[in-house]
Amino acid sequence: MPAIARLGQFFENPGTVSLEEALLRFASMRPSVDVDIAAELQRLDRWASEIDGASIEELCDLMYRRLGFDGDREDYYRSENSYLDSVLARRRGVPITLAVVFLALARRASIEVRAIGMPGHFMLLDYQSDRFIDPFNGGRFCQRSSLEAMLRTRGFDVPVSQYLTEVSDQVIATRVVRNLVASLDQRPQGRLDWLLSACAVLPSAFFDPQQLTLLAERSGHYGQVADYLDSIAQRIPATDLKRKVMLHRAQRLRAKLN
Repeated sequence: MPAIARLGQFFENPGTVSLEEALLRFASMRPSVDVDIAAELQRLDRWASEIDGASIEELCDLMYRRLGFDGDREDYYRSENSYLDSVLARRRGVPITLAVVFLALARRASIEVRAIGMPGHFMLLDYQSDRFIDPFNGGRFCQRSSLEAMLRTRGFDVPVSQYLTEVSDQVIATRVVRNLVASLDQRPQGRLDWLLSACAVLPSAFFDPQQLTLLAERSGHYGQVADYLDSIAQRIPATDLKRKVMLHRAQRLRAKLN
């Protein structure tokens, strides 16, 4: 089945496609790259079978000490940190993609871990002990109080508990795509056809037209992004303000082609 169809299933029917397969399918859509999805999933199976006992400590030991995963501090915003196949090969990534690897291993080993979509730094939660896990910094354990203090220093004055709640696999995948768009905004790389096709399956509630518009303006892909905004707008009710915003942005981008 084509990658775009499996991505559609992932968003439309949660539970039918795993998070890691969805992100491998997404990575396989980029040009001139051959991703062996079955082999990558088998690699995760093999790694998970090496966990000695179903405990968080053993999982952290496997992933960070034995396999050598770590955060990419040398080039945090490189696009490879958003492609799961590259993260598995390089064993480097950003918090959210390292969290995806951690979740994939935990689920295979029947270890209950929850994904926490904290702003600016994705975290995990060991449900049994109520300890937070930092996937970017070697699986370091953090207490809730320290994360709440960190959020307050970043200006989050509302009840910080709302930022420490579990998020779905679909939200995780959407956030990975957004991270990639942001990295390409800094370092444009060729045509965007494949990325726009992938973005087309994102639920409209998660779609950010402003982010893609800025990318188009900085990379010169005006026509491509304008066509994409038009296609997405057609799926939104005519009375929805978001539809009008997308059509207006598409019109502005086409004006730059003249």
